[in-house]
Amino acid sequence: MLIQVNKILNSDRGIDRASGQLLFNCIKDVHPSTLELSFEGMSKLSTLFLNESIGAYVLKYSKDLGNWFPKVSPDTILSHKIENVIENAQMGEEFDRINAEAQFA
Repeated sequence: MLIQVNKILNSDRGIDRASGQLLFNCIKDVHPSTLELSFEGMSKLSTLFLNESIGAYVLKYSKDLGNWFPKVSPDTILSHKIENVIENAQMGEEFDRINAEAQFA
């Protein structure tokens, strides 16, 4: 299933929590094997937005994902950013611990 992010958000920017939750609500019932996200036409994406949408999706499907990575079009540096969000979500509490330690270093 192809999801065009800019049409879901009615915007070329995904920068806040509410936008991330909107996208998550649209994709949360789509099985990972059929999910394709198009970021064509998007001009800005924040980590907060990606955590609230893709990070939450990864947490929901963590047992079913294996080496899942969403099909992303166009394939740009955005793919690397999404890969980081997925890895962080899969790390769960370990990521939180590393992050907390880094703040106090």
